[in-house]
Amino acid sequence: MGRPSEVVVVSVLFVLLGLLWIGLGFGLSVLYGLASPKAGASILLICSVIGIFFCIIAIGLLKLQGWAHTLAIIFSGIGLIHFPVGTALGAICLWLLLKSEVKQAFGES
Repeated sequence: MGRPSEVVVVSVLFVLLGLLWIGLGFGLSVLYGLASPKAGASILLICSVIGIFFCIIAIGLLKLQGWAHTLAIIFSGIGLIHFPVGTALGAICLWLLLKSEVKQAFGES
């Protein structure tokens, strides 16, 4: 069985989200770095780690790793509270990740 197209869609969304976090980190680090260089560096570090984490999950999804499937479901669920965009993206990701053919691809029943 090949990789379902739903997994590719969710992986792309997670990469885009990761890049958004990294970009947000750069933007906020410049903004807050003007007032306090330590604050700017801290914000950049935190946002970059979150962004890289989302990209790692996306790679794991593409490799059909079970841990990535579980983490993607968890973070998609958390995203539901970020109305309206997070709610829409979280719902789409959950819908795609919980389809039976996607579960089978990850070795779940």
